[in-house]
Amino acid sequence: MEKKKASIIWVAVVLVLIGAVSAVDATTVSVEPATQVIIPGDSFSVDVYVTDVTNMAADGAILHFDPNAMQATGITAGVITTFPIEQIDNVTGTVTFGYALTTGGYTGSGPLATIDFDTNASAECWFDLNLTDVELYDSDVQLIPAEVVNGTVGLDNTPPTVEIISPEDGEWFDSESVNVTFHPWDNKDQELDYKIYDNGEEIKNGTAANCTETEVSLGVLEDCDHVIRVNVTDGVGLEGSAEVTIHVDLYPPTVEIISPETCTWFDSEPFNVTFYPWDNKADMLDYWVYVDGVEYANGTAENCTITNITLDPVELGECDHVIRVNVTDYAGKTNSSEVTIHVDLTPPTVEIISPEWERIYASMCVRLNFTAEAEDPGECPSGIAEMYYELDGGEPVYIDGNVTVSPLDDGWYCINLTVVDNVSKEDNETVCFGVCVGDIDGSGEVYLSDLLALAQAYNSKPGDANWNEDADLDCDGKVYVSDLLILAQNYTKECPVA
Repeated sequence: MEKKKASIIWVAVVLVLIGAVSAVDATTVSVEPATQVIIPGDSFSVDVYVTDVTNMAADGAILHFDPNAMQATGITAGVITTFPIEQIDNVTGTVTFGYALTTGGYTGSGPLATIDFDTNASAECWFDLNLTDVELYDSDVQLIPAEVVNGTVGLDNTPPTVEIISPEDGEWFDSESVNVTFHPWDNKDQELDYKIYDNGEEIKNGTAANCTETEVSLGVLEDCDHVIRVNVTDGVGLEGSAEVTIHVDLYPPTVEIISPETCTWFDSEPFNVTFYPWDNKADMLDYWVYVDGVEYANGTAENCTITNITLDPVELGECDHVIRVNVTDYAGKTNSSEVTIHVDLTPPTVEIISPEWERIYASMCVRLNFTAEAEDPGECPSGIAEMYYELDGGEPVYIDGNVTVSPLDDGWYCINLTVVDNVSKEDNETVCFGVCVGDIDGSGEVYLSDLLALAQAYNSKPGDANWNEDADLDCDGKVYVSDLLILAQNYTKECPVA
């Protein structure tokens, strides 16, 4: 009883193993290649191919095709060549074949038959190549089971297309990597070969899925214009292409502010900011003018051309202002230049301290003294550029500060003092006074009291306790012999200006 059970189990194991081997090595008859694409008008061939057959002594099959698109032109026997039956019917679209061996059988894989076709030049589509009535027999005239796999052939006369999505035509790049994104399309193939050219030289290639955006990095390109062309090729060698021209600019532009120069002073008159932009590629450059960091103006300037922008100092206000000009090229590279200017909207002021209005002086000179050397007031003074006085409308006499006006004779005089700042704004003041040489006490005559006043100040200088400026008749900074002589020469004189 135990022996019987063991035999049953062994048979079951053998059957399972045989089944496993059969599943792995199942015989198939297929059209090879299963899929191919042909240009209409070209010829092609297919094999009716057997795989993993054992002891095959005879084979036969019928291959069906569309006679409107193609015509069979020949049959070539495969692994069995004897006792051939070969029939071509280009009306119904069938190829029938059969072969047999006299003895033995074939084991392995190989073509049962090779069938040649011509195609119709006007046909374009996918066409089925179907097998029917497939029969394989072993040498014992037993039918060999076989799986049948059909095929297709595409007649394609439509080239693929490709669209470059980015970069756009005319786009500018600086030092960043250039990526090309393109969209290939074909009416039959699922994959297309692509090649990317830069100025006619192939730089990238590969395979792209049909109807799928593909991105390829070209890296950083050299500084120049680049014609980027993408070619795509389908399975029959038909091509489509697209191209764009891009510009690579690795160098920034420059800009020079020609005027104003830094530290220039301005008053209320409008002035131009004059600048000169330059770039090695761009025809035009965008510019921005900033005053103290705030955008004041913007626009587009022609390359290598002087450009002017008018600024209003009154609008800017007094004090220092930083003017900056930025220029940007097509690739987005930027450069700038700046100057610092000064705005002074307030004129200087001047106040004459001496001589005093309509006072009569005893000296042959007067000391022209004025307030703080005529310093420029205002929030941001530009400073004094020049000072001068005119005596009785005469020629201007330029001075650096307080000054002595001499020589003066008896009479009435008027001095007009003018102060001009660095932005040409000015102020002036006039004082009128008289001179009666020797009349130290202002009595209207030169007499004993004047001699007494001189004697009291004799041999003195500024700072001494007995110093009397009115007794310094020759304005030499001391009272001494020369002053006594001048008094003597004018003694007993009545003043004409009293």
